[in-house]
Amino acid sequence: MTARHPLLRGALRLGRRSALPLAVLLSACATQTVSSTGGGSGMAGTSPLQSVERFLVAVNAHDLDNMAALFGTRDGPFQGNRAEIEIQMDALATILSHQAYEIVSERQVPGRQDPTTRVGVTLTIDGEVYPDVSFVTVRTGQGRWMVQEIDVERLTGG
Repeated sequence: MTARHPLLRGALRLGRRSALPLAVLLSACATQTVSSTGGGSGMAGTSPLQSVERFLVAVNAHDLDNMAALFGTRDGPFQGNRAEIEIQMDALATILSHQAYEIVSERQVPGRQDPTTRVGVTLTIDGEVYPDVSFVTVRTGQGRWMVQEIDVERLTGG
């Protein structure tokens, strides 16, 4: 990755119309510890926790298609140049690949037009523990939940 890579600037950009800030928010409740292996299901979950868990499983399987299918807005997965989306998902998989994760919080995000939930995840990456990394999810019009923002700056020191 070069210094020009958008993730190193703290934003993930997919397509011309979509900019995904990768930061912020606070914490709340819920706890679950999981060691991650295996593939994930690309279908967005019926809950914020389920979508985050499926995304993290896809990360460790380096399943870029399923990651992309779980990453989006209230309108569904991000659309655009397939090669660009694949590059972005590969960068996320490289940053987020982990030995274990623990869901440590879940709370609604106030002030959003669409139902939005922040899921806090403690990640163990290369033996180092990163507490309460923010995964912001948004509910689609079909009632599924997409991962919309991830606080990668917490992992990259960016």
